[in-house]
Amino acid sequence: MISEPELEGEETAVPAPRTSGGGGTVPAAGFGRPDPGPGPGSGAGTGPDFEDGTYETIDAEDPPGAPPRRRPWVWALGGAVVASAVWAGGLYAYHRPGPDLRGYGISRNLCLAAELPALTDRIGRRTENMAGADETLAVDRAVCRVTLMPGRPDKADEGTPPTTYANVRIDYIRHKETDPAPEFEATLADLTPSGDGKPTVEGVTDLGDHAYLVSETPGFNMRLSVLDGQAEFAIDVSLGTFSTVNPVTGTTDDSDPSETINISDIEGELISDMTDLMAALKE
Repeated sequence: MISEPELEGEETAVPAPRTSGGGGTVPAAGFGRPDPGPGPGSGAGTGPDFEDGTYETIDAEDPPGAPPRRRPWVWALGGAVVASAVWAGGLYAYHRPGPDLRGYGISRNLCLAAELPALTDRIGRRTENMAGADETLAVDRAVCRVTLMPGRPDKADEGTPPTTYANVRIDYIRHKETDPAPEFEATLADLTPSGDGKPTVEGVTDLGDHAYLVSETPGFNMRLSVLDGQAEFAIDVSLGTFSTVNPVTGTTDDSDPSETINISDIEGELISDMTDLMAALKE
């Protein structure tokens, strides 16, 4: 049987979609794509409008209705700001201004700075100079011990040493971290195991921030303590005696040093030598 030939240009009929009982549209047999919905320009639906050649695109990272996400460069900028603030704070802490030392420096040989001209002229020649120093991050300390012998070398009796002498101790402390003022007055007097004896304390004006003359055993010792800013000074004078043996009796004779050397009125000499010492320790 010979079929009739297909006419050129004749369109092939496409089966129309069937309507389901629920009112929906069912694709025709052989077509698996869903109904694309109303066409362009129909005014219905939310499809893109292709007629004017423009259309809207949606970023896959930010679905419609989701809050915008912060971009990575925003976090990087915030981190840089925080790091800069921490660095600046550390730099300030490292270079923070310290206490005002008022120009006082450390002396590695305090005996050279403490010439003591007034005390030497009053008591006697200077012998046995011993000095020491210690430097730390918080405190610098220096000490000098000097012995003053009565009489001048050219007037001393040959072969007859003096029976009394004066011990002089000079202390210098430079506080570089803490303020020593609250504790200065509380530690003027030396602490003894028994706690007996009340020292004599007298204030001195026009010398540093605070200055006191302290005598724990009047006639036998006197100390001048001064606080100037962060620097603490002290010159302490105490009497001593040499013990001599009587060649006849073999007994030891101890003389009273206060009968030979009078330090009950050396306030002027202490103040003068302290003023010179403080000036010598200025850098």
